Amino acid sequence: MASIQMFTKTVSLFVFFLLVHSLINPIFFVQASVGIALFVLFITSPARGFKPQDKRNMGYPPISIIVPMRNEEKNVALCLSSLASLDYQNYEIIVANDSSTDGTRQAILEMQKKYENKVPITLIDVPPLSDGWTGKTWALHNAVKKAKYDIWLIADADIRHTPQSLRHSVTHFLASQADIMPRTPWPITYIPGEWPMIFSMFALRYSSWFSSVFLKRKQSLPPEQYVVMSRTFYEDSGGYSAVKNFVPEIIALVKIAYQMGEKVVLMDDDLKEITVRMHEGTRATTEGIVRATDFRVMGFYPFLGISLVIAWAMSGLSGILVGVVTNNTTMFTQGLLNYALLSSVFSWYLYRSRHSPIIGAFAPFLVAHVLYLAGLAIFRKAFKKQPVWKGRVVNVT
Repeated sequence: MASIQMFTKTVSLFVFFLLVHSLINPIFFVQASVGIALFVLFITSPARGFKPQDKRNMGYPPISIIVPMRNEEKNVALCLSSLASLDYQNYEIIVANDSSTDGTRQAILEMQKKYENKVPITLIDVPPLSDGWTGKTWALHNAVKKAKYDIWLIADADIRHTPQSLRHSVTHFLASQADIMPRTPWPITYIPGEWPMIFSMFALRYSSWFSSVFLKRKQSLPPEQYVVMSRTFYEDSGGYSAVKNFVPEIIALVKIAYQMGEKVVLMDDDLKEITVRMHEGTRATTEGIVRATDFRVMGFYPFLGISLVIAWAMSGLSGILVGVVTNNTTMFTQGLLNYALLSSVFSWYLYRSRHSPIIGAFAPFLVAHVLYLAGLAIFRKAFKKQPVWKGRVVNVT
């Protein structure tokens, strides 16, 4: 029934824009109509309306939660407090202190003592970074060896967890019979310079849907901050040793999962159960996106999905610019309509995912910004300039 409603809604919108844009320009109306239809399909996809149900009567398996930390002193208390407050019966927390140079280790010890009667928190001091590894993969490679249980949650230090979030994640992981399940966190931003992070995550989610759901291809670009996986999958795939010099490592690990024929599930429910403020400020956002841009793990079909978003945005901006410069009213009108359509669709997405719809008005400019950041990543890669993160060179080859 949901599929029929989604199809009817998409066709109705397609016909509406077909009638409007056919009065302006045939090429433009086809581009805009197809774009609108694809985005409506994405926004109304069943995965986006997923509402997990508690399965308390079935019981929940024990979980090992593994958190890598390097120079995360300001995140330790909030992160571990939210993990210690999870409404889950049996779990452990393993924190990998990756050669921190601030007060991270001491803060972990304080939280360990604070919650010793509620949940076991194990501190792992990661050995010095080994050649050929990135810091995060090396930290996780060492930390997972200490996991007691057979289902793992790998979560970044800047993730905040609501009490019910783990129950819902595990429910979906088990119900879908997944081997690895990345779940998209809700990004928190405070200033316009951080908005490209929202659009980047949106583009990744759209491109993954476009590839794996719409085109039925075994390719996706999953989020890296929150991932549930089984010990069996980890061992069979080669684990972090197989992706030791990739950033983000989860995209590379998911690529291996597809190649092995394992079950990959992307959880995208917009319930705001897990939140993240990945980067604070414009500069940190720029460096974070550039660091995490690795075209080696981007498959053709997810890349095609992102290209559709970019092409739509650029056609709007270029149409407006060319129309103004050449005094071409038709070109200007087409560009303005394209700009308005993309902004409207993005605003709808933002509204559904509990962000401010006002940000949608800047969608084409955010695309241009993200495109600039991707170009910067390519430039740095071409000149062998390794990114630096938290005071250490990221060894990406």
